Parts: sequence; structure tokens; C-alpha cells
Amino acid sequence: MAPQWTKMTDEMAKRSAIQGIYFGEVNCYKYYDLCETNKIEGYPTIQLWVKGRYIEEYLEDNEYGPFKAYASNLVNRFGTPLNKDPSRQETAVGVIPHLEDRTPNKPEPVAKRVPFDQLRLEQQQQQQQEKEGGDAAYALGRAWNPDGTVVDLTAQDFDEKTGTGPWMVKFYAPWCPHCQMFAPTWDEFAEKSKGLVNVGRVNCDKYGNLCNAQNILSYPTVK
Repeated sequence: MAPQWTKMTDEMAKRSAIQGIYFGEVNCYKYYDLCETNKIEGYPTIQLWVKGRYIEEYLEDNEYGPFKAYASNLVNRFGTPLNKDPSRQETAVGVIPHLEDRTPNKPEPVAKRVPFDQLRLEQQQQQQQEKEGGDAAYALGRAWNPDGTVVDLTAQDFDEKTGTGPWMVKFYAPWCPHCQMFAPTWDEFAEKSKGLVNVGRVNCDKYGNLCNAQNILSYPTVK
């Protein structure tokens, strides 16, 4: 998607800025809290904001033509200027300065994230309690993600496996460039989460019905 998006923004940035239309990007690895607050569940996600208010999510094809048609129609929909701000400095790609600092305008409460170290400590305490209590499963040597590897989940075993213990699951498609780029990071996460949380993945090309049942709208999605 990135080349198509860049082609459209490079071509339209200066003319669109005159109409108060700006194109921005948020790095969700760097600004996780902002993306979580805005209910970003998969990458890439494109949203429309007008005068500081969230309007809608872009749901058309991630191609140059649909991008340009959507952006070109904004003035017809909302009038001009959309977000005119004389203090802004238009750039070659029309990126909104300090986009990450904007306060999101969504009323839904966001669950507070548990720090990684705290989660690890709680898991270690739980395993210690199971051990001291003579838990049969622990006696057999069961622990979350004992090998530090990614487990391939299928439609046949998804419910059974994820029904026991904590899981982080990546839903992906093998042909997806973003999924391919993300794969090494997911493997590294599995290795570093050894003993803490099970890490899995679902191939949505092979198990499309399972991914539909999990409401997967884009790749990769992590739940």
C-alpha cells in the first residue's frame, strides 16, 4: 500500500493544502497509546478527521485510484476549507505536524494496559502457586509458551488451544507485504515471551472462515 499512498499524497499535497486537506501518518509502534485509544485493530488503517473530529474510516481499496477519488471528493462532501490553519507549513508530502499529539475525540473508555514486567511477575506468582498447590498440569511441566516459539493455529484446534492460558494471536495472509515485514518481529516477541504468554498465528488464506468469525478486517491483526 505504501507506494500507492505516497504517490497520491505527493501528487495532491500542495493543491489539497489550499483546500484545507492534509495527509498524515502515525507510527503505531512508537505511539501505541494513541492508536489503541483510536481503536486501531489492524494495519494499515486510514481515518478521516475534520476540524479535530473523527468522521469515518476509509474502507475502499488501498490503491492510487480509489485514494485519489476519495480525497478529491472531500471538498464536495464537507465544503472548503476543511481544516484551514494559516500556521501550518505545507510540506512535500502534506504530513500534519505533531499529528501524534492530537487529542482523540472518541468517547469510548480505553482499558489501562498492564505493564510487561507486572504481567510477568503475576504469571510467575500464578505458576508458583500452582506448583505449591500440586496442580496436576504444572506437575506435568506445563507452562505458557515453554519453547518461546510461534504456534500455528488451525480452524480445528483454535478454540481448544486458546481456551487454556493467555494467548496473543496474529492473523495474517502470506502474500501481505506488511505481514512479511512483521513476521521477524512476531518471532522475536514469541521468544522473549517464553514462560509468560502463548504466541500463535492464523493463516487467513487457509482458514478464512475462522478469520471472518474473529472479525479480521485487515492484515496483520493481533488479538
